[in-house]
Amino acid sequence: MPSVKVVSQMVVRLTVFFVVIKFIFTPIAWAQACGLEMHVEQKDEAGFRRLSPDNVVHSRDKVRVRITSRSSCYISLFWKTSSGQVYNLVSSQSRNASGLLMNPGDTHVLPGAEHWYRLDNVVGMEHITVVGSRNAIENLSAIGMSLATFESRSTLLEFLGSELQETASIKLDHQD
Repeated sequence: MPSVKVVSQMVVRLTVFFVVIKFIFTPIAWAQACGLEMHVEQKDEAGFRRLSPDNVVHSRDKVRVRITSRSSCYISLFWKTSSGQVYNLVSSQSRNASGLLMNPGDTHVLPGAEHWYRLDNVVGMEHITVVGSRNAIENLSAIGMSLATFESRSTLLEFLGSELQETASIKLDHQD
């Protein structure tokens, strides 16, 4: 019968072995991430500017979204309006059911470099969410449905599983 010291050493060695194996075969989070950056730009009577999280937007203001990717990545952009409707802005632009493929360093502006979305007269919180994946995104309608239902990023990721590697959201306080 082995001594307690020998058994203890074996347990430590096996634990280290399994930790090393798990590390080797577990994808590193930063390697999966798309490296997405998203900014909202506003155009109103005062001019043109990049919005910060504490900015307020008003009915009839014009906004557009600028997304940059540091790696190859499929993205989709969703807008949840203050009335609760969710729109997939990328699929209407690219006519693609699996998201827009962005290459490293690409910047995509929605609705376009010379175009703007105009806010309606319904005040409340507007939510703009970009989702990214190294693989084509197969369940865009499920993402839209979940954004209509779930408020938090963690709930969305739990619902969708491992298909999405990255999400980012910006909230706009739409006042009259």
